[in-house]
Order: sequence, then structure tokens, then C-alpha cells
Amino acid sequence: MSWWRLQLCKWKLDSSAPEKRIQAVDALGRLATPAVGKMLVRIALIDEDASVRAAAIDAMRRLDDAAVVKPLMRALHEERLRQEGIEALGQLPALAAEPLMADIGNCDHDSRDAIVKALTRMGKAAVPVLLSGLKDGNMIVRAAAKEALRDIGYDPNAPPPPKTEESQPKEARTHRSADALKQLDHLLGGSSAAALPPEEEPAVDPVQACVNALMSPEVEERLEAVQVLRDVGGARAMKLLSVALQDETAVVRQEAVQALDALGWAPASPQHRAQRAIALGQFEAAAAEGGGAIEPLIAALQDGESHDAALDALARIVEESAAELDADDLRAVAAVPALRDFAEAELQRRGA
Repeated sequence: MSWWRLQLCKWKLDSSAPEKRIQAVDALGRLATPAVGKMLVRIALIDEDASVRAAAIDAMRRLDDAAVVKPLMRALHEERLRQEGIEALGQLPALAAEPLMADIGNCDHDSRDAIVKALTRMGKAAVPVLLSGLKDGNMIVRAAAKEALRDIGYDPNAPPPPKTEESQPKEARTHRSADALKQLDHLLGGSSAAALPPEEEPAVDPVQACVNALMSPEVEERLEAVQVLRDVGGARAMKLLSVALQDETAVVRQEAVQALDALGWAPASPQHRAQRAIALGQFEAAAAEGGGAIEPLIAALQDGESHDAALDALARIVEESAAELDADDLRAVAAVPALRDFAEAELQRRGA
């Protein structure tokens, strides 16, 4: 996992908007590292929004990491976290069915009841494990397996026709108090490999993470950085967004100018005004900025969609304002094959 992507995910997880947290969870689910599994477990157990918890469970299912099962099973032993643990484990049959069955004979009545509920939520996917539980030497295990099979609707003597798993009513969710969060850290913390990361972590700097993201070769990642910078706001974010105005891809430039407009950016220099005009596809307005538009227009030549319009704008500047361009601007124009002869001739005329 790249450092900057993890930083952006952490920043989004701190958002008050559930949709932002879901975006972070979805991104985490595409990254396979032990740290990701631990983060997803924490989200599945303590996020206040059901849709975010569901997204975390789905991400764990895609992650397919057995390491998430142990901390989720520990949650079954605590009343404040039990319902969330049941919901999560009940949707991870491939990972959790066997470990849950193995734990039935080693826990108290409440925890055993929670395990039965989790296995029941798995539906038909848990049947093979439960059938093996009927043959266990422990009477408690056999009784629990029989109960779960009955709740699922499985009858070994007269199998019913296939049916979809019935949705289970959700129990009332208790408010996640500070004490509950501390209990979670105590319950799942420590030196165990299954422990969750500590709740207190160094502050995330999303702007610094976006510096790396804007250098990514992937357009989607650069777009994500622009969107994050828009949400973050402030002078540092606006400075980076002004750099994104020169991105090689038009869609990134357009997103950057929209973000800057939303943040109240007022371009004061000819170069910044030209960058804004180019991002909006207003090449005539960019050319009107004269020498200040040379560098942004040359950058726009790298984008196939903008190449011709940028070249026309450069040609207009050279033809109409050559005498006003300084030597550095002319040397930059001379690097453009279609305009090389004109720029070099002007340089020779000046003796530069």
C-alpha cells in the first residue's frame, strides 16, 4: 500500500460524512495488508453508521484475510460489541464458520448464543460445518449445532427446497460511548498479531499525501487528490491545485479549476489566468495573456485532446506579440517543432 493512499484513507475515515468513510473503506478493501484488515475490523465494530459498517464487512469479505476473524470473535464476548460482531461474522462464512464452531465449547452461555446467531446468519453456507458439529464429542457443541441448523431451516430428514437466507432483524444499536471505545481497545489490543492498531495515531496531513498522489501516473488517483484538496481547503491546498492546472490530462485540469473556483480562488497573474482558461478550454482567452500563457500552453500540448487548440493559441501569441516576448519565452517556443523557425528567427534578430 502506498503511503499517500493510506494517509488519504485515514483522513476520509475521520470525516463526519458517511459517504466519505465508505469511499475510504472501499479503497482499503482493494489493498491486501495486515494493517488494512485491522482497520476494517475496527470500522465494522464501532462506526456509528450502518452503511459504513456494512461496507467494511464487504471489504473484509473481498480481502479474504483469516486474520480478521479472531478479533471479531473476541467482540462476541462483550455485550457492547456483540451485535456488531454477530453481523460481521455472519457475513464471512468462508473465513469464520470453522473457527466459530471450534469455539462453541470454550465460552460462556451468552457468547455461545452469539456464535449460534452468527452461524445462523451464514445460512446454508454454514451447514457443512454445523453437520460436522452434530458429531462432536462435546454435548454443548452438538446442541449448539442442532440449534443453528434448526434456525437456518435445515432438516436432514426432509431437506426443504433451496431458499434465500431470511434477513435477520437488527437489534437496537447502543451509542458508542468513550467507555465502549476504550473497551474495544482493551479487548482487541495488546501484542497479539490480531490486535487492532491503537486509537491514537499521528495526525494525518492530507495535503502532503496529495503531493504524492498528484505525481501518480494514474488519472483516477490524481483526480482523487484534487477532490481531497477541494475538501481540505486552505492556502496549501490551493497552491497544489494551481499546480494541478498544468496536469497533462484535461479532466484533471477541469476538476482543479472547479475546485479552485469553489475555494474562492482569484487568479492574479497572467500565468494563473492562462492556466484557468486552458483548464476550461478557453484557449483564445489564454492567448490574450501573452507571454504569461507560454508555459501553460506548452504543457497543454502534451494532452492529445488539447494539442491543436494549444498550438493555435501559441502561434497567435508568437505572431501578434513576438516583440513583447522575452528571450526565455522565445526559447521555450523554439522547443515546439511547428514554431521553431519563427522563434529562432526572432531570437537571431535580437542577437540573443
